[in-house]
Amino acid sequence: MLEEMHELQADAQFCWEWLWTGDRAMTFDKLVAAIEHTAAFYSNIAEERKKLIAAIALSPPPRKRAAKRAQEIWFSQLMSEWFATNVGRPVDAVVEILTDVAFDLGGELAPGIAEGRRRRSAGKHSRKKPE
Repeated sequence: MLEEMHELQADAQFCWEWLWTGDRAMTFDKLVAAIEHTAAFYSNIAEERKKLIAAIALSPPPRKRAAKRAQEIWFSQLMSEWFATNVGRPVDAVVEILTDVAFDLGGELAPGIAEGRRRRSAGKHSRKKPE
């Protein structure tokens, strides 16, 4: 649209007074500037949206999705990853509290469970194949 406006600028300015039906204070140059600013605004929104989507890229869901605690474990692992990325270190006690509240567990999580889940998800406790 902006290309066409620039191509037809001379014609538009010539007949602006009698063909423009909008606000009389608006000029052709002001309209072009407003449209350019609007296009830049929406381009910026698109870029920010891409950044946000990349920033919240989630880990893949657990393989055993139907397992009794699959969602709880996934949530716990996601929270551990988030804190490690944004705080710079694991905050297992906070992850345990959040998991307890999010899944209404009534305090049934054993202390240290978040650390175990975090380490398992990182592969530190994976079984090694016998050589």
